[in-house]
Amino acid sequence: MPQESEELAHGFEQRCRQSGLAVTPQRRAIYATLSQRKDHPTADLIYAQVKKQHPEMSRATVYRVLETFAQLGIIRKLPHPGSAVRYDPDTRRHHHLLCLRCGEITDFNNLAFDDLKIPHPTPEGFRIMSLSVSIQGICSKCQTEEKETTPGGES
Repeated sequence: MPQESEELAHGFEQRCRQSGLAVTPQRRAIYATLSQRKDHPTADLIYAQVKKQHPEMSRATVYRVLETFAQLGIIRKLPHPGSAVRYDPDTRRHHHLLCLRCGEITDFNNLAFDDLKIPHPTPEGFRIMSLSVSIQGICSKCQTEEKETTPGGES
């Protein structure tokens, strides 16, 4: 298991215990599946992969466990415009690039975004729990494909 996956697994068990959540084989399998993927999968993708190793596990269990993990801050829930919610096991501060064409979500770090100054409390009385930036656009792969399918290679 790569170092990052080991750190995530250790952090997962520690956060479960701190939250009073038992580390069951089902929860461990769901988290392991999520943490080994780099594509910010949907619940259905996680379910399809977990089901191969645990045929007794239901789709409802996967959805329920992911929702519990998100509520406890063990994972991050990533809304995606026009698509199913995605999940991220990395709860450290980072940001996301969302491709509106293929749906890919890419992690990125940016100190300027990390240092955004937001008044506390906000004038609207909104209590901020966390901050991350999601930038929507077209990924380089989709841009390349777009150029290849456009006559003359120009957009």
